[in-house]
Amino acid sequence: KRIAKDPRWIATGELDIPNVSPLAVCSTILKHPVACALAFESEFFHALGTLVKATKGRDNLLPAEDISQSVVLMVVKSFGVATSSANYKFRWHAEKVFKKFESSGILEQFLRCLTLEEDRLDFILLLKQL
Repeated sequence: KRIAKDPRWIATGELDIPNVSPLAVCSTILKHPVACALAFESEFFHALGTLVKATKGRDNLLPAEDISQSVVLMVVKSFGVATSSANYKFRWHAEKVFKKFESSGILEQFLRCLTLEEDRLDFILLLKQL
């Protein structure tokens, strides 16, 4: 949440290396059911949505391309893990996952970040699961 208030982030939509690294780690960790469940139960997606939303004042209204791709990847990956986990304790219905995404604000920011053709394909595959 601290980064969402950083004037440099708001102005450029870019993060320096020490702040990009946690996004890469989160993206990797979210493919594990326990970490994914913790992300849904904590404020992770709310914090991620707040971070992306902070760039709305910019001319192009989006964070840098690599950040947008990371956001899309994290949402798609966590949706897949949450709805298809082999462990029933960590498996949620698609409807519940979308409600969590919507209430956290990440769904709106995810849609804003769909900038590349492959991102749109991931989104279409995600919607087919509903």
